Amino acid sequence: RQPTFFNPFPQLTKIAVVPFFNLSAEPSADGRQFALAYAAELQMVPGFEVVPVGVTEAKMQEYRIVFNGKNGPAE
Repeated sequence: RQPTFFNPFPQLTKIAVVPFFNLSAEPSADGRQFALAYAAELQMVPGFEVVPVGVTEAKMQEYRIVFNGKNGPAE
């Protein structure tokens, strides 16, 4: 039996995924690859429109948004 997934927040239909920070003990884990895989999985959930990771990264550069990896956006 396959579990059924759905968007539990119908008011949120468009989402963006940013690269993950590697806070694990595995130094070779690639946060961008995890983000791409996560976005691909979310795209298969009915009710979500997922902004591609590359588009999200471009907008972050355009608006000079930088995350520091621990406490959210860097000042």
